[in-house]
Amino acid sequence: AEIIKADPIHLIEIQSMNSSDKEAWMQPTRKEYNTILENETWELVPLPPGRKAIGCKWVWKTKLGESGEIIKRKARLVAKGFTQRYGVDYNDTWAPTAKQSSVRTVLSIANAKGWSVKHSDVPSAYLKATLNEIIYMKQPEGFVIPGKETWVCRLLKSLYGLKQAGLEWYNMISSKLIEWGY
Repeated sequence: AEIIKADPIHLIEIQSMNSSDKEAWMQPTRKEYNTILENETWELVPLPPGRKAIGCKWVWKTKLGESGEIIKRKARLVAKGFTQRYGVDYNDTWAPTAKQSSVRTVLSIANAKGWSVKHSDVPSAYLKATLNEIIYMKQPEGFVIPGKETWVCRLLKSLYGLKQAGLEWYNMISSKLIEWGY
């Protein structure tokens, strides 16, 4: 299989962006696409016979400040996981999550004992988790490779929207934390 990296400078206009500030959304969209490529999230391949490719879509969000000013625009490529088929595209979706009451309890104990609490964020976390299943996804709108329009992305890493994305991230981060002695 051939890994193709599209030149983000040649971004094709994304038809679903109808807003008047379309140009302002191009930079975060390019940034997200480059992050996906840097994480080697997929390889571009012809779709094998008998397989179906799931779709994907761009999701854009605006973060506003207290007075309503735009602080940041964020683009995210999301797989249309609702089209995945059990037993073909995924087998398990379970991943642990903390209950709000548990988080409040831990914070209360930390406060009572004078402990400091630190929070960390992992940017593009799901893109760091390797997939165990073979999943094909259509090329994202605006980034279809000329001459390979019928090819699809064979996902190598997890992507937001996949049914098993949370589980794959949990498996990866928990094994790393154990490896690091936590």
